[in-house]
This record gives sequence, structure tokens and C-alpha cells, in this order.
Amino acid sequence: MVLQHRNTLLILSLGFVLILVPILILVAVAINRIQLNIEEIDNVVHQQNTKTLLISRMLSAARERSLLMLEMHLTDDAFLRDEKMLTFNQQGSIFAQSRIELTNMPLSAKEQLILEHQGKITQLVVPIQRQIVNFILVEDFSSQSAKLIIEQAVPMQNKVFEQLTLLKNMQKDAARLSFDQAVSTSRNTIITMSLLALAVFSMCIAIAIYLVGYISRSEKLIHRQKERAQVTLHSIGDAVITTDNNGFVQYLNNEAEHLTGWNEKDAKHQPIKNICSIFQEDDYTNSYYPVNDVIDQQAVINSKGNSIIITKDNHEFAIEYTASPIFNSDMKLDGTIIVLRNVTEMRLLSHQLTYQATHDTLTGLINRTEFERLTEKLIHESHDTTRHHSLCYVDLDQFKVINDTCGHQAGDELLQQLATFLNNKLTDNDILSRLGGDEFGIIFHDCSVDSAAEQLEIIRDEINSQHFIWDNKSFNISISAGLVGISALTRSLHNIFSCADSACYAAKEQGRNRVHIYREDDVILNTMEGEMQWVHRINKALDENRFQLYYQTISPLGDLNNNDLRCELLIRMTGENGEPIPPMAFIPSAERYNVMPNIDKWVIEEAMSIISRHINHINEKICHFSINLSAQSISDEKFLPYLKEKLEKHQLPAEIFCFEITETTAIANLSTAKTFMSALKNMGCKFSLDDFGSGLSSFEYLKTLPVDFLKIDGAFVKNLINDEVDRAMVQSINQVGHVMGIKTIAEFAENKQILEILKEIGIDYAQGYGIDRPEKFSQIFSLFDEPENYDSIGS
Repeated sequence: MVLQHRNTLLILSLGFVLILVPILILVAVAINRIQLNIEEIDNVVHQQNTKTLLISRMLSAARERSLLMLEMHLTDDAFLRDEKMLTFNQQGSIFAQSRIELTNMPLSAKEQLILEHQGKITQLVVPIQRQIVNFILVEDFSSQSAKLIIEQAVPMQNKVFEQLTLLKNMQKDAARLSFDQAVSTSRNTIITMSLLALAVFSMCIAIAIYLVGYISRSEKLIHRQKERAQVTLHSIGDAVITTDNNGFVQYLNNEAEHLTGWNEKDAKHQPIKNICSIFQEDDYTNSYYPVNDVIDQQAVINSKGNSIIITKDNHEFAIEYTASPIFNSDMKLDGTIIVLRNVTEMRLLSHQLTYQATHDTLTGLINRTEFERLTEKLIHESHDTTRHHSLCYVDLDQFKVINDTCGHQAGDELLQQLATFLNNKLTDNDILSRLGGDEFGIIFHDCSVDSAAEQLEIIRDEINSQHFIWDNKSFNISISAGLVGISALTRSLHNIFSCADSACYAAKEQGRNRVHIYREDDVILNTMEGEMQWVHRINKALDENRFQLYYQTISPLGDLNNNDLRCELLIRMTGENGEPIPPMAFIPSAERYNVMPNIDKWVIEEAMSIISRHINHINEKICHFSINLSAQSISDEKFLPYLKEKLEKHQLPAEIFCFEITETTAIANLSTAKTFMSALKNMGCKFSLDDFGSGLSSFEYLKTLPVDFLKIDGAFVKNLINDEVDRAMVQSINQVGHVMGIKTIAEFAENKQILEILKEIGIDYAQGYGIDRPEKFSQIFSLFDEPENYDSIGS
């Protein structure tokens, strides 16, 4: 019995061992598989979380750089612009470092391809951004920088966002897939262990308990990993919403709650159309639900046009979105994910930039560029229809009188009042623009020339019946208007603008305060005749020596040598009856009919003759005489030899002469101007760039021109007291000029308050009525305290 018992125990033991060993082997294999799966999932989740974080940093850095670039463009504060520039560069470093870390991680072939494509786009974007930042730092920002931002930087940056968003979505899909695979593996393991436990329940209680505990720990680990993935989604700057395959909400992150106005608890299991209503900016009647298209098409849906989202409490946000399908391991639709990006601030800045590029800052009317664009559009439409429109040039009569008498602040106020008056007299379909200076443009929409003339006569009469009051002074106001029709016969934009200008000129020539309709058979002839009369009068005045030289002091500011004599020479014409004629009455005609070189030669000969008679005083005192030169003289091959001949004839040191050339002249004739200036610079003459800033050009060309002085356009100086933008422009020009070793001169320094501001900015010289008014040049040597020579003054 004992032996049989022993045999039975042995058989039972052997049987238990024969059963237990395979089970233990199976259990060991199952445990090893679970552990390997957990480690693999942990590695995958860690990598995906790291990738997602790096991509989010790149997206955030790229977006911040775009916003900083726009804020630098719009800010008026140079110091704030510098501070934003530092942040701009820091964000670039964050972007670059995150990308390097991402490329060092294991990437799929598709991820590498997307990242390489993003890198190529970034290589194109970065130089454009640098160019825009350079423009912002060294020039005004309403023209070229705005154009680069709108036409190149923003579209290309959006492509970078698309690539990074695609990468980020791939990480989310991969995280979802890894999670599903982990759950599936865990489920299969539980089933296998349960079947083994049922087969050998009595022998495997301990093993089953161990396995259940081990599986419980595994499920807790997976739950922690799921929570970590949700924390990652909550930390993403974009709004993320996930739904099931029927479009019912499953998850919202913090940003999604902000953009929709729904919290996750209330939104869960709601249809997506109740949570996320998307509209187009120009259509608030039809909402759009991209998730529905994703479910139907099982494809990625991206933003179309300028989209907005309306929150639960009726707030609006400008957005861009990407909606994508989520597939399970069997590649069947398991849900959707929609990513919403809040671009409200960027879109507002873009709208503001577009507005500034198309509108006049003083009056708020559209500017000349936008007016020309709209006019050209009407011209093209008129070629295909029988519709007629009318184009009008309006010029304010005697505007300069108000500017000279009351200052430019009064002139600006008058322009604003006139803009408001004209705008109130026109219909909603008509177009009003400030073309520049005191000139306005009007398009009477669907209006014949005769009807437009009747309306203009009424407007002209009302304006003439009113008075402009400033500092207890009353001024009669009148306008001259030129009118021309737009029809299928209109040839081109240039042609119709020229016709309107000619008609307006004819109105002024006929006595001002009138409306003149352009006619082929009379206006051109009348205009040419009027211009030719001026040419005749100029030539006769030259022959009879009826021109006079005046001077205006250019006074040093700050710590410069106050003993220097520096002035600009000005020309005046005397009429046949002895009446004084200001330069702007005859210089436009002289420029149009190429008479300016003769006038410039007269100025040079007269100035050098007077100076040579007082050469002793010149040798005893540091003197600088500024003489204006026209574009025609610079382009005249014979003018440079003439100038050299006069210097030799009068035996005057070239160092005492500074020739002024306008900025627009220098830019339009850059190569010729450079050659001309270099030749005289080699002799010792100096050069000043006049009306600087009026051309809104880049500072880049200054590197190629031998300029000694920048004469800042008076349009910026006259409003320094009230206009922060003008003050910033003057500061910018002064700063760049000093960096390049160029002295600065401010025109239109009309009062002591402006002079004090110019001193604060650091301007080197000032010129204007705040210092003195023009005097006859023959009297300038009375400034020299030489009594024995006073008798020669005025001779």
C-alpha cells in the first residue's frame, strides 16, 4: 500500500510536473510577451510625446516670429521694436534647436520626407523674414515690407505650419494606434490566461493570482500613459477636438474649450455641429462642419478662405483648421480629430497692414495707389460694357498761402475738412481719394461727364461760399477741378490721368475756382500754350537778368561749431512790372520744357560772382553755400564741365559749395548721379540729398552715393509736435544717417518747439522760419563784422 501510494504520488507528481512545466513555459512566454509589449509601448509613447512636444515648440516659435514681425512693422517705438527683435531671434533659436532634436530622433520615411520638405520651405522663409526685418529696422514699413509680408512671408509661413501640423497629426494618430494595440494585446493575454486557468484551475491558483496582479499593474501603467497623452494634448497651443465615427464629441482640450465656449463635460457625447460652428468671414448665414466631410470622404479637410468660429456665448475668433480621420488597426474609421488654430490677432494685423497700404493717414481716404487700381478696373470694365463713369482731379486753390501764413498744421486741418465735406457730398458708389498734397481724385460712378460737371459745380459753389478760420484769420476757399469721361474709348490709366491733370491745370490757368471738362480740341492746346508762355517769360527773364538770389540760414544744433556760415541759395523771378514771382510758379514749366539747366547755370554764375567779390571774408570764415541742382542738369553731359569751368574762372575753393539733389532725382538717375557726384567730390565739393524720405526708398542706395548731408523732407518735420509717426521717421532717418557718417538737416523748422524736439532727436542742422526768413543773397556778407566792406553790400 505504501509502495502503491508512493507510486501514485510519483505518478501524480510526474503528471503534475508534466502538466505544470508546459503551463509554466506558456506562462513565462506570455509574461515575457506582455513585458516586451509594455516596454515597446512605453518607448513609442515616450518618442511620440517627445516628437509632439518638439513639433509644438516649432509651431509656437514660427507663429511667434510671424506675430513679432508684424508687431515690429506696426510699432512706433524703436526701443520696443529692438526688444521684439531680440525675442524674434530667440524664437528662431528655439525653432532651430527643436528641429535639430527632432531630426536626431527615429523617424519614419514619411516623417523624414515631411520634415525635409518643411526644411526647404523654412530655408526660403528665413531670408524673406530677414529682409522684412531689415526693411522694418531701416525704413518706413507702409510699402515694401508690407508687400513682402502679405505676398511672400505669410503664404510661405502657412506652408511651414501645414507641414508641422501634418507631423503633429501623425504623432496623434500613432499615439492612438499604439494605445489601441496595447489594449488589444492586453485583452488577448487575459483571454489566454483565463483559458489556461480554467484547464488547470486547481494547480494554477497561485499562477493565476500572480498573472492577474501583473496584468492589473500593466493596465495601471497603460492608464498612466493615456493620462500622459491627454496632458500632452491639453498643453498644445491649438484647439483639439476628437469625435467618434458618428461625429459625437469625445474629447476637448483647454484651448478647444476656450474657442468653443463649451467645457469637456458638457460637450462630451454632443454632436459636433452643436459644439463647433464654423463660418466664412463674409457669410454668417451658412455654417460649415468639416467633420461631416471627413466622415463621408475619410480624408483630411483643411481650411477654406477666412474662417471664423462663433462660441457658445457668441464671441468670434478667426481660425484655421485641419480635420482628419482616425483609423483603427483594421484601417476602419474609428473617429475624427479637428485641430483649430486661433489666428485672430494675426488676421487683425494683416487687415490693419492692408488698410495702411491703401489709405491716406491724414484724411483716411484711399491713397493714390488704390485709386489708380480702382480706376484701372473701371477702365477694363468699360471696354466690355456701355457704362460711363467720370474721373475728376480736384486741386485746392491757394493752399500754399495758408501753409505759409498759418503753418502746415492749419493746412492739414483744411485738407481734413475738405475730405470730410467732399465725402459727404458723394454717393456710396462714388470713389474719393487723396492723391497727394492738396490734390484729390473723384470717380463719379455710372455718371456722364455733363452730370458729373453739374454736381461739381454745386460742390465748388458751396466750398467757395465757406471760409476757413485759423487763429482768428479767415480765408476764402476755392477749388479747381478737371473732369474727363471713362468709356470704351478710354485708352489707358496713364492717358486718362494725364487728361484729368491737363483739365485741372486748364481750370487753374483760366483763373481758378472753376470746373473744366477735358476736350480733345481745346484743353491740350490751351495747356501747351500756357506752358510755352511760361517758357517764353523764363527765357526773357534770363536775357534781362530779372532773377534774384536769396539765402536762408542753415543753423547748427547741439554742439556743432556755431561760427560756421551755412546757407541755402534760393531763386526768385521778377516780373516785367517788378512784381515778385515765387519759384513754384515757373519751375514746373521750366522742368517740363527742359529750361532748368539754364536757370541752374544762372544761379551758379551769379552765386560765384557775388562770392568771389568777397573772397577775403571767405578765407577768414568757414562758409558753406548750398545750391540746388535739377535732374536735367545732372543728366546734361555739358553741365559738369560748365561747373568745373566756373570754379576755375572765379578761383573759388570747391569745399565751400554743397550741391543739393532731391532724393527722387538721385534714385531715378542713380548711375548718372553717382558719376556726377563722384567727379565733384574728388574736387572737394559736398553733396546734400534734399527732400529725403519723400521717395519712401530704401536706405540701401545711400551706400553707393557720396552724400555728406541728408535733408529730411519738411513733410515729416512740420508735424513733429503732434505726429508720433513723423517723429519716428525723423529719428530713424537721423539714426541711419549718423551710423553711415552723414550729417542731417531738418527743413520746415517753423518754431522754437520744433527746434527743441529736433535737438532732442539729435539732428545736426535746422532750416526754416523758426530760425529766419529768406533774405537777398547780396546782403549775406553783412554777417561778417567787417565795417570797411559794408559799402559793397547790395552792389
